[in-house]
Amino acid sequence: MAKTIKMTIPMLERLIKEEHAKFGPMKETEKEAEERSKELGVEDTDELGSLEEPKDWMKVLKIKEAKLIRALKSVRKQIQEANTKRGKR
Repeated sequence: MAKTIKMTIPMLERLIKEEHAKFGPMKETEKEAEERSKELGVEDTDELGSLEEPKDWMKVLKIKEAKLIRALKSVRKQIQEANTKRGKR
């Protein structure tokens, strides 16, 4: 069975920084979103993001699942690297 290691604060901070860097700059601020919704004539911003069909939900869920799987692989890789570094000491 694989050994488990305790996530330390520096490890967690590094992981968060790496994931944050993947997002890049924000594409739209809240003010810009409000202006865009006014231009489109939509008062309720929830209407802009609503998904009409169940197929759309399935696509969204599959995309989220793929992102979570990639994140899990990344975490497992970091844990494995940390374990190999421990073994070299």
